[in-house]
Amino acid sequence: MERERIAIIEFPQWNDRNACYTDENCDLEEVPRMTYKDSVKYLFGVMNDDFYYNITDNIFEPSYDEVIKYAKDNNFYNATYEKLITLINNENTTIEFYKSLI
Repeated sequence: MERERIAIIEFPQWNDRNACYTDENCDLEEVPRMTYKDSVKYLFGVMNDDFYYNITDNIFEPSYDEVIKYAKDNNFYNATYEKLITLINNENTTIEFYKSLI
């Protein structure tokens, strides 16, 4: 699961270079490293930010369970989950690959 967590974290880090997603950035900023659930939650938030901004000013405030429930209730869970699996299974992450996920 550690490899999956790291693969997932790379996407939001690419999308928002000023944030602390990677372990290295978290360590530098002295904030807790992201867990697997955190990484999935943030990925759903980043990929579907327009949906989450309808329920909160900060897409990262809802809990993991709330994020997943909201995605399922609004019919974008499966599409986002497929992108998550594609991200985890891809060994050649490039900017073009990341752009294809959005």
